[in-house]
Amino acid sequence: CAGIVDGHEAVRTRVGLFDVSHMGEVIFRGPKALAALSRVFTNDLSKVADGQAQYGCLCRDSGGIVDDVVVYRRAADDLLVCVNAGNRDKDFQWLASHAGGAEVTNESDAWAQLALQGPLAAQLLQRLTKLNLSAMRSYRFALGEVAGIAGLVARTGYTGEDGFEIFCPSEEGPRLWAALMEAGQPERIAPCGLGARDSLRLEMAYRLYGSDMDDSTTPLEAGLAWVVKLDKGEFVGREALLASLVQTARLPRKI
Repeated sequence: CAGIVDGHEAVRTRVGLFDVSHMGEVIFRGPKALAALSRVFTNDLSKVADGQAQYGCLCRDSGGIVDDVVVYRRAADDLLVCVNAGNRDKDFQWLASHAGGAEVTNESDAWAQLALQGPLAAQLLQRLTKLNLSAMRSYRFALGEVAGIAGLVARTGYTGEDGFEIFCPSEEGPRLWAALMEAGQPERIAPCGLGARDSLRLEMAYRLYGSDMDDSTTPLEAGLAWVVKLDKGEFVGREALLASLVQTARLPRKI
């Protein structure tokens, strides 16, 4: 991979490619999937349509953050939760314990995930897919092929730049990486590591679980009140967050 500074600059000015296959994927399925996941998610999934993603937190009864995650709604009965790598097992166990009648499965080992990030990401990726990327808005996704490999293409841009996350079967990950690196030569694509990911996210003030927040931190303390929808109805941690909201001016700490 490129060095941290070179990778950082590539993403800010051109395009960089990250292997983030270590991230986890937990799936909620069945007629109770949407209601069950809403009960443990701070944001409001009722506002999310099929083909749309939403960022939010999973909280304990205390309001502490189990993890910050992105939920991809493929259908009301089929939702993919992308969880942080270090929390894969913890998150699955916690989500499964709050299944609420939904089928909850850990598919982390079945998926590879590559993140193509930077201002030239769209023009590069468009050469490899028939999906209409110009019609795909931020925090939307579609199912399709990239370089002949079937998968899910999302536009969440977690580095702060425009960018795409490509989920595919784990055995296809190396082939997809090679295809993207070859196709990206005109854009001088750079292979990037997690050091550049960290510096890019720090520059954007994006939270990193384990560094900026953990089970002892509430979303209010982490500066994530914007993903807490207290008026949506009951969810795990809501009462504790309501109580602390009354005391916001006196929070013991805030990032």
